[in-house]
Amino acid sequence: MELVRRLDAAGRVVFFIGAGASTEPPSCIPDFRSAQGLWRDRELMAALSRDYFSRDPVHFWELFGRIFLPWAHAQPNAVHRAPGRLAALGKQLTVVTQNIDGLDRLCSTGYPVFELHGNLRGATCPRCGKTSAAESYPADGPPRCACRRVLKPDVVLFGDPLDYEGTLRPAREAIDAAELLLVVGTSLTVAPANLLVAERAGTCPMVILNRDPTPCDRLACLVLRESAGALLSTALDLLEAGR
Repeated sequence: MELVRRLDAAGRVVFFIGAGASTEPPSCIPDFRSAQGLWRDRELMAALSRDYFSRDPVHFWELFGRIFLPWAHAQPNAVHRAPGRLAALGKQLTVVTQNIDGLDRLCSTGYPVFELHGNLRGATCPRCGKTSAAESYPADGPPRCACRRVLKPDVVLFGDPLDYEGTLRPAREAIDAAELLLVVGTSLTVAPANLLVAERAGTCPMVILNRDPTPCDRLACLVLRESAGALLSTALDLLEAGR
């Protein structure tokens, strides 16, 4: 099995994870850009922007809370657990994720997880910078700071920049140092996150596990269209049995 051979040969492995990874059971979180994805609704895309939050934060939270906050109760699947299993075999692991559901961080066994687009765990006051955990959000109405300003969720909205020092730069450094890049469940069409992969493609062995074609397929050493969770579970079973 080529995937097993690649995993066994690499010492430093980076998982680059997209929304497709969290669609698998038991997580069952919808993705964004597939034919059935959330971004089919262009009005929803426009509403989940920094500009819309600034203009109408109350309605923004009505949409955001209804669609995204239930994800905080999702359970991790085999893809989220795979890096931890590989780390237990002595590999140096890093996860770079585009997802905001927090499942990659939840499953970390100590290896770094860089959440490029933020996460659902909290919100921050645009006025004073005070933070609040998601568990403290009110059941009715948007979360507010003590200064009465509506809080902004700690996710990257349309129109927001990525956190360069905290996530983007260290994620790029990890990818630059990788001996194997595993790209899982992403179309590789969302900039600037996709550039982290595109810039390294061709200079690092890359395995792509995604149900649809990506712009980097031709540069990968292996492209697999089956369930990423099932493929990774089988490969890791074999690796663990061989130790």
